[in-house]
Amino acid sequence: MNVASKCPSSGELRELLDGNTPDSGQTEIVAHLDRCSGCQQALEAMANGDSSLVVTLLEQTAYKTPEPHSAYWPALKNAEQALTVDRQAPTNTPRRGLQEISLAFLDPPEDGSHLGSLANFNIVRVVGRGGMGLVLQAVDTCLQRDVAIKILDPEWSKDEAATERFCREARAAAKVSHENVVAVYQVEHDEAKDLPFLVMELITGESLEKKLEREGRLSLKEIISIGMQTASGLSAAHEMGLIHRDIKPGNILLERSGLRVKLTDFGLARAAEDVRLTRTGLVVGTPLYMSPEQASGEEIDARSDLFSLGVVLYELAAGEPPFNGKTPLVVLKRVTEDQPVPLKERNPDLPEWFVNIVDRLLAKKPAERFQTAREVANTLEHFWALLKSSETLICPKKKTPGPWRAISLGIGAGLLTLVLGALGVFLLAPPRDRHEDKIPTPLHVLKSNAAPLWSLAIAKDGKNLAMGNNDGTVKFWDIAEEKLNWSLDAHKDTIWALALSPNYLATGSDDGPAKIWDLHTRNEIHELSGAGAARALAFDADGKRLLLGTRGGSVTVWDAVAGKEIFRTEGHSGPVVAVAFAPDGKTMATASGDKTVKIWDLSSPKAKMTLQGHQAGVYGIAVSPDGKYLVSGSWDKTVRLWELASGTSIATLTAPTHDVWSVDFNGDGTLFAAAGEDQMVRVWSVESKKEVATFRGSTGTILNIRFVSESNLLVAAGKDGDARIWRLADLSIVK
Repeated sequence: MNVASKCPSSGELRELLDGNTPDSGQTEIVAHLDRCSGCQQALEAMANGDSSLVVTLLEQTAYKTPEPHSAYWPALKNAEQALTVDRQAPTNTPRRGLQEISLAFLDPPEDGSHLGSLANFNIVRVVGRGGMGLVLQAVDTCLQRDVAIKILDPEWSKDEAATERFCREARAAAKVSHENVVAVYQVEHDEAKDLPFLVMELITGESLEKKLEREGRLSLKEIISIGMQTASGLSAAHEMGLIHRDIKPGNILLERSGLRVKLTDFGLARAAEDVRLTRTGLVVGTPLYMSPEQASGEEIDARSDLFSLGVVLYELAAGEPPFNGKTPLVVLKRVTEDQPVPLKERNPDLPEWFVNIVDRLLAKKPAERFQTAREVANTLEHFWALLKSSETLICPKKKTPGPWRAISLGIGAGLLTLVLGALGVFLLAPPRDRHEDKIPTPLHVLKSNAAPLWSLAIAKDGKNLAMGNNDGTVKFWDIAEEKLNWSLDAHKDTIWALALSPNYLATGSDDGPAKIWDLHTRNEIHELSGAGAARALAFDADGKRLLLGTRGGSVTVWDAVAGKEIFRTEGHSGPVVAVAFAPDGKTMATASGDKTVKIWDLSSPKAKMTLQGHQAGVYGIAVSPDGKYLVSGSWDKTVRLWELASGTSIATLTAPTHDVWSVDFNGDGTLFAAAGEDQMVRVWSVESKKEVATFRGSTGTILNIRFVSESNLLVAAGKDGDARIWRLADLSIVK
């Protein structure tokens, strides 16, 4: 284009505002605008008259200092005046209302109660729209469960770069398997429509943004819980090489119970930013929560997400974000140059240790922040444990002496945790006979160095322990010697399930079929194709048959020697997360996120009984050694004891204060134990149904609790990556 003779069309000017101008064309149009007063006026009028075209207009990195007489920047500034940066009018407001979204890409609905269909999903409603994505609520007709479907906005479907990045980032996001991240079930591509989409977990609850709008500021306990869980979810993503880039209250979801946090929009925010940066050089995001390096258009790493988390924590405690302003450019200037109002001035009741954590997260230089999300999660988890034992930590009546603030600001996070932990024990700890005061000294500690430990299996003779790690490896330990015998690169993703027999090891992950390995040669001997991603595994008493439950809800039995499927049940309507054989080898029990436990017999694919009563997903089951009882643990914070033959509920135990993840019986069936999110191990007597031992078993959520039958030991392992082993005799158990 000849800038002296030819003016850009109104369509080209609109593309410029909308961020869709090719790189080469953009340079020419901006140069022309500097010289043509007519086009300057046209651009200003367009920006003022249709500011909804501009979702977030930020300073273009190549033009940080505009030419004095250029109309380009004044036009952009006029456009952004309508985009007030506050919670009532967020900068990522969708360009169209939900009622204006076209659903022409859907197939006709099967009945009038749905908006349409896509593949095997019936679309119920439009949940929302933002950035490059459209979110729909749907029913999976195959698995009969509600899901959320995230679709690349049809407006971007013809953009090859957008489609490519959406698909790439979607597959990466699907690899993040964590309790505090919205689960991505599958990544699909409708070939006929050339439409990529993600099938995700549907969260029934609200966003943290909605909660903030309603409540203004939150209690310290809520803030620490939300921050701890968000950091844990971020850690899982960072370990997979993903940077979220858009941590804000709107992307932090709270389940209906209000106790569990789910981080969402991994990958999609990154895909949107990549497209904008590639196409126009414009920086896209949410200014209120951007890190200084992100706001400046510099290269970022995982520590950028930590700054954003600090902004969220500040806002939860103060009731308003640390960097506010009337326009995005004002906000970005403050993010990069200004220090926020001290948090203590906004909320004087906050303890000094919390202020120090937030201050460090909000450091302008990445090197001065916490260096990993895991470090943040562990620090917050430490104080979460102390909060439960002392109200002094929540609202101190006296200000911390000045010298302590100077000292605490100058030390590292690890030392900060140790120092404050020591002070907490010395000054704030409850009486020493309190069972939750500290972790009793274990007989053995086996360290995975790859937290969290999602799966654990113990050999029948009690001599060896296998741990499934977050990095896809299996580590095989000699318990008595505390010795790592060998390590196996079994999968490319988290090991969700493990089972041991005298001759075989079975492993399950989301990266493909479950596998069976020869324990003696450590070679893979079978890949159980067609079973789906294994979430739970168990061998029968003689180790020749393998019970397998999948994330998709199926339940199958396999010949472990031949590697062939021998039995398939009708399964569950939700993911199968725990399975067990009864001692007779014919009766099987399975537990699911659908809130039920099912009892099966190898003679029929239909469940013999369905045990109902839990109000949330059942994540742990075990059958007693004599086959008389079954124990189940649920996210409804209860443990239930059942009579296996009749399915009768014998007792409901409600001592846990948080989700229960794992349960087990001891070797002679006289005791059963449960553990979970509250880090406590609880042991009950089968005969009396009374709690006979309770102690803190970990510094993180306990995902696995196991008795070592032959050695009279008890093992707890989970989120912190350590497997701790105690002698029952040392736990003062009274049967």
